[in-house]
Amino acid sequence: MITTRSASACGQADFGWLQARYSFSFGHYFDPKLMGYASLRVLNQEVLAPGASFQPRTYPQVDVLNIVLQGEAEYRDSEGNNVIVHEGEALLLSTQQGVSYSEINPSKERPLTRMQLWLATCPERENPRMQKITLPDGQTSQLLASPDGTEGSLQLRQQVWIHQVELAPGEQHQLPLHGPRAYLQSIHGSLEASSGQDQQEKLGCGDGAFCRKSSWFGCKRKRRREHWLLIFRYKKGGQAALKTASLTYFKMVNAVVTCFTPLTRLATSAAACASCGVTNPNKKTSPFSVVTLTFEDFT
Repeated sequence: MITTRSASACGQADFGWLQARYSFSFGHYFDPKLMGYASLRVLNQEVLAPGASFQPRTYPQVDVLNIVLQGEAEYRDSEGNNVIVHEGEALLLSTQQGVSYSEINPSKERPLTRMQLWLATCPERENPRMQKITLPDGQTSQLLASPDGTEGSLQLRQQVWIHQVELAPGEQHQLPLHGPRAYLQSIHGSLEASSGQDQQEKLGCGDGAFCRKSSWFGCKRKRRREHWLLIFRYKKGGQAALKTASLTYFKMVNAVVTCFTPLTRLATSAAACASCGVTNPNKKTSPFSVVTLTFEDFT
């Protein structure tokens, strides 16, 4: 069964230097029914103005995956580590207690558009503090992240597999599910999502879809634009770590913002998408269109 959730139902914010869309409860946006999904705690798409930055902050026990859609970002931590992430690259931060992290748009001319995900971690796992990967161009499917870093993927501290899939016009992709639930998030473009019950739902920019009680989850590209998929698979275990991260996360819901605007105000081109703020969507540098998450035996 697929249940859709429109982009207009997501939390939104405009701080002037930052515009954001929140798929789950975050900052000022709070919905007790949307505190995350399995070990996924946060899924945000944000646009930082030229020269803007997030001041140093600490995180709960999570892995933070940043996917740069346009522009570039610099990440620093209080231990002296720093890395530049360019468009078409992804960075995984294995956050640590007592360590603060900052994010900067180093460009003085171009906004930074990126997607950020927080994944609750297993407290017994230790991985490299910062890992970066370049996303392939024209490759149908690639493993982006996994628990053991297989196939050159980023290594997570959770039983999660993240795949990237590129679909040609009219092409479709079907993912066998290892558990009863999945989540799909459209970042840019439109597609059809389907499940094992032969149900089909259309999704546009920023729309999401929950899939439950299905043996597989499929997506079909409809229009002549690049469409990408990020696929997450979760295995058993890690329940105690998930609960700990959930309790810590509640403490972060404390900001108050009342201004809601589209993500395109900071865009520098009239060709920017009205929902995601991404420019030049027909070029090969266009970013991902869809995020798909599948879960195994989490409550």
